[in-house]
Amino acid sequence: KVLDTVASSFTFFFILTLLKREYKRLTNIESLNPTVNLMLSSLAAMANTTITLPLDGIVTRKQTSPSTPSSTKSPPSPWAGLEPALMLSSNPAIHYTAYDLIKSTIVTNRQQKTLSGFEAFLVGLIAKSVATIVTYPLIRTKQIMMSGNAEEAGMKETMTKIYDEEGIKSLYKGLSLQLGHTVCKAALLMSIREQISNFTRNRALLYLLRARQRAAREG
Repeated sequence: KVLDTVASSFTFFFILTLLKREYKRLTNIESLNPTVNLMLSSLAAMANTTITLPLDGIVTRKQTSPSTPSSTKSPPSPWAGLEPALMLSSNPAIHYTAYDLIKSTIVTNRQQKTLSGFEAFLVGLIAKSVATIVTYPLIRTKQIMMSGNAEEAGMKETMTKIYDEEGIKSLYKGLSLQLGHTVCKAALLMSIREQISNFTRNRALLYLLRARQRAAREG
């Protein structure tokens, strides 16, 4: 599970960074508005999902399959659950857009537009909680489709069956565990990312300052 999370996070950040860089290069715009951020985050999440879904499926089946699996039941496709998984691309998009909005609100009146590690952790915690609560019905549907324990069915049929069995609460079954499992981890990653970003920015500014001082002495 740790490998799956690390691989997914790395792939997402890598693709999102490339998309933002290319968008800025093509449009000559340095600051991205929330709408563009949401669009690029969604594209990055969809690409990431398509690439890493087979690994996610292996992890899900190991966690949900019985200790003595039946040999008569064929395993599901590596891309089983792709439909809800692609729709779940909105989860990181909501997460990072909410994070950027909250961060921009906090640093508006600051000279340095950065967050401390603790602030980034709290903002990440809130943003990921919002994203998880909004998209959890899709998360549950995807898990059931990928587990191999349900009949072959589409996303709509699977979600309808879950709802018919226990009502709306069944779509949020396991939400507390999901929040406990993902929210703190995502908040920690955002805190680390913020600190790395701050360090990289400070080093770049220091390098530029030294370069100007050196140029001034030589001139």
